[in-house]
Amino acid sequence: MKKILKKEYLFFIFLMAYVFSFIIVKPLGNLDELWNYNMARAIAEGLIPYKEVSMVNTPLLPFINAGFLSILGNNLIVMRILASLLCATILYLTFRIFLLLIKETKISVIFTLLIGFLMIKDFCIDYNFFSLFIILIILYLELRKNDNDNNLLENLSVFKSNVLIGILAGCVILSKQTIGAILSFAVVIYPIFWIKNKKDFRKFLKIAFQRILGIAIPLFILLIYLLVTGSLEDFISYTIFGVFTFSNKIPYSVLLKGKLIIRLLAVVVPISVISMIVISIFSKKIKISTNFKILTIYSLVPLIVIYPISDQIHFLIGSYIVFIGILYLLFLILKWTIEKISFKSKNIVIYGLEIIICMIMIVYSAASIVENVMIYIENGKSSKNHEIRHYENIIIEPYLLDRIKEIDEFIVNQNGKKVYILDAEAAVYNIPLDIYNKDYDMFLLGNLGKDGVQGIIQRIENERESDDCIYLVRNPSYNYNWQTPMEVIHYVQDNLEKIGEVSIYDIYN
Repeated sequence: MKKILKKEYLFFIFLMAYVFSFIIVKPLGNLDELWNYNMARAIAEGLIPYKEVSMVNTPLLPFINAGFLSILGNNLIVMRILASLLCATILYLTFRIFLLLIKETKISVIFTLLIGFLMIKDFCIDYNFFSLFIILIILYLELRKNDNDNNLLENLSVFKSNVLIGILAGCVILSKQTIGAILSFAVVIYPIFWIKNKKDFRKFLKIAFQRILGIAIPLFILLIYLLVTGSLEDFISYTIFGVFTFSNKIPYSVLLKGKLIIRLLAVVVPISVISMIVISIFSKKIKISTNFKILTIYSLVPLIVIYPISDQIHFLIGSYIVFIGILYLLFLILKWTIEKISFKSKNIVIYGLEIIICMIMIVYSAASIVENVMIYIENGKSSKNHEIRHYENIIIEPYLLDRIKEIDEFIVNQNGKKVYILDAEAAVYNIPLDIYNKDYDMFLLGNLGKDGVQGIIQRIENERESDDCIYLVRNPSYNYNWQTPMEVIHYVQDNLEKIGEVSIYDIYN
C-alpha cells in the first residue's frame, strides 16, 4: 500500500512539472491571467471586493490567491505556480476518478494523460478551473462512497460526508455563482432518482437537508463579510445586476471552425452527452453501474460554462467531465469486445500493450518538460523580465516591454493627475505602478456594475470640468478587444479634446 501511495505521489509531482513547464514559458499577455492576478493583488493590498475592486464573480478564488500573494510575494509568477498546482491537482483527481471507475492503474494513467494533452495549452488559474476542481472533488467523494453498488441512498446516509459535500458545493457558489447554483441543485436533488419506497423518501429528505445545511455555511460566511465591510450593495450591483448588462456572445458554431480536434470534439460532446443520458435512463436493461449514472449527472453541471462564450477554453472546461465519461464508455466497450475475443496469451498481449502505450505517453510528456525548460532558459537570456515590478522572471516580448515602459513613464510624469486607460489591457500597465482603478482595470462589457456603460459615461461627464483626469483611448488604427464598451470610447472621442499620443493610445482631456 505504501509503495502504491508513493507511486501516486510521484505521478502527482510529474503532473505538476508537466503543467508548470507549459505555463511558465507563456509570454506575458494573457489578459485573463492578468485580470485574475490584478484582483488578487488589489485584495492583498487591502482593497475591499466590490466596494473598491470591480468583480462580477463571487470572491473565493481571489481571496485564496491574495492569501498566497501575501505569503509568497506579490508577483505574477506566484500566480503561475498556483495555476500549475491547481491544474495538476485537477489531473490527479481525474486519475483517482478513473481508478474508482475502471480499477486499473495503467489505463487510468493513459486516460489522464490523454486529457492532459488536450487541456495543457489552456491550463491557467481562473474561477472556471477552480470550480471544476471542486466539482471533481465532490464527484470523487460520491463515487468513493457509492462503491459501485445500487444501494445509493444507504451509502449517502452519512451526516459528515453530506455536510462536507454541501460545503464544497457552497464554495463553488462562492467561486462562480452560476455554476455553483446548478451544482448545488444537482447535489441536493440527484439522489431522488434512487427512491423506491417511503423509507427511501425519508432517507432522501434527510440527505437533502444535510447537504443544504452544508451549502448554507459558506453563504452565511460571505453574507457576514459583506455586511461587516459594507459591500453588500456593491456585491449585488456587480454579481447580480451587472451580469444582466453582459451582452457578449460567441456562438457554439465558432467551435466548428477551430482546430481539427476542437471541431471533432464539438460534434462528439453533444452526441456523447445525449448517449450518456439515454444509457443512464435505460440502465436496468443495459446493466450499467450506478457510478456511470453519477458520472452522467455531474458531467451536465459544468456545461453551463460553454454559454454564452463558446470559445476553446470555455468549451474544454465545460466538457471536462464529459471527456471522462467518453473515455469510460470507450473502456467499457473495449473490455466487452476483448472478453468476446479468445486467443492464446491474450492477457500477456493486453498487459504488454498497456505498458508500451503508458511508457510512450510518459516519455513524450517528459520530453515536453525538458523542451519547455530549455525554451525558458533560452528566452531568459533575451526576453525574461528582471526590471518591471510584479512581472519578474516572466517572459515579455520586446515590443510589449517597450510599450509598458513608455506608457508607465507617461503616467508617472503627469504630476499627480489621474490617468484612466479605457482599454482591456489597462491592467498590463497599471500593475507595475501599483495602481488600481476600479471599473477601468477590467474595462469590459458586463464588468461595470448595475449602471453599466451609462454609469461610466456619467462619471466621465462629471469629471470633465476638472483638469485632473486624463483618458487614454486606443488609437483606431489598432484593434479593440471584442468586449470593449465601444459606447464609452465613442463618447470620449466625440466629447473630449485629444491632446496627444503615447504608444498605441490617444490622450484625451
